[in-house]
Amino acid sequence: MNLRIMEERELSLLIEECKNNYQGLLRQYLNNNKMLSKLDLLYCASQGIYIILNENGGVEFKEHKSWCNIPDMIKDEIETSLCKIKEDIFSEDISDFEMLFNIIYNNISEIYGVNELMCYDIALRIGAVNDILPKEYVM
Repeated sequence: MNLRIMEERELSLLIEECKNNYQGLLRQYLNNNKMLSKLDLLYCASQGIYIILNENGGVEFKEHKSWCNIPDMIKDEIETSLCKIKEDIFSEDISDFEMLFNIIYNNISEIYGVNELMCYDIALRIGAVNDILPKEYVM
């Protein structure tokens, strides 16, 4: 079997598993971003920070494990770039997730150390605030 076909099949199984097991948890995690102002949301998205509600109803900020090894200088550059395009990011003209992803990708992908997954993660966090979530696989 072709390696590419095997990789695609494994990816589709992983996506299905995530949909079946984590979709509700992800939705709750993303909805927590709605508590933030736009500038705070840009900061958290650029720093890999997510919000959880503890059992007492308090808010806790945690850094996503995949962002721990990213130097602060890169995170700060991402934040600066996102703040420059905040009107575009939060525009009512954004009709779908892919459009939001492309705006973010086109503005931060040239930053050293930034990859597509980081752009996707940032777009997911920002888009969820306005219920702009991915419907298709984004390249």
